[in-house]
Amino acid sequence: MSVIIQKMVVGDKSGVMFTTNPITGDENETVIESSYGLNMAVVDGVVTADQHVINNNGEITSRTITQKKIKYSLGNKSFELQIENVENNMQQVSCLADDEAQKLAKIGRHIESIFGFPCDIEWTIAEDKIYILQCRPIVLHTHTHIQTLVSHLIVIYQMK
Repeated sequence: MSVIIQKMVVGDKSGVMFTTNPITGDENETVIESSYGLNMAVVDGVVTADQHVINNNGEITSRTITQKKIKYSLGNKSFELQIENVENNMQQVSCLADDEAQKLAKIGRHIESIFGFPCDIEWTIAEDKIYILQCRPIVLHTHTHIQTLVSHLIVIYQMK
């Protein structure tokens, strides 16, 4: 058993990145979802995050900017979460600059090449520095996989 001890990074903006599009299964697209503050708001689905889709050439092919009214931050007490309002003039502005999204996608592709499988990566940016917080394999549910699963379930049901 191992224990990792690391400094708590308080991100200015955070989110998740998928090195293969989890909706379409397109291996040539990286999908990045982002919001202000700590990444818990994005990971837990508390906010509707901005989304950038970036192809393997580093080009942003799609961008969706959402209204981000709240963000999580660290409170005064150790590890106490605090919910803050995002300033009105920042709520409908992309929290990621294009070059940040492109850097994240490049890092994601590099991580994927190390592990050898599509990755679901949690990240944060604090004081203009990118931190990778966690990485795990993506579980893809493509149309073909779903059709196969449904076919198997029908066979199992009919056997009863």
